[in-house]
Amino acid sequence: MSHILTLSDRTVIQTLLKVGYSQKQISEEVGVAPSTINYELKRCPKGYYDADQAQEDCEKKLTHRGRKTLLTENLREFVRGIILEQ
Repeated sequence: MSHILTLSDRTVIQTLLKVGYSQKQISEEVGVAPSTINYELKRCPKGYYDADQAQEDCEKKLTHRGRKTLLTENLREFVRGIILEQ
C-alpha cells in the first residue's frame, strides 16, 4: 500500500487525532498502513501534530531526495572553457 500523503490527508489526521482516534483507526480512514501514520506523527514535536508543519517538513525533505550533482559551478565553467577552445 504505497501512498504519498497530501495536505488534505494530513488535515484529516490532525482532526482525527483531536477527536481521539487511534493510529490504527486513522490509518484505516486515510487508507494507508499504520506505520505511515506512525512515521507521519514523528514529523512534529511529541504530543502535538500540525498538518501545515508536517507538510512543510515533507516538502523540505523532498528537496533533498535524488542524486546529487558533482558538477559545481567552477567545474561547469572549466568544462565550458575547454569546449570553447576546441
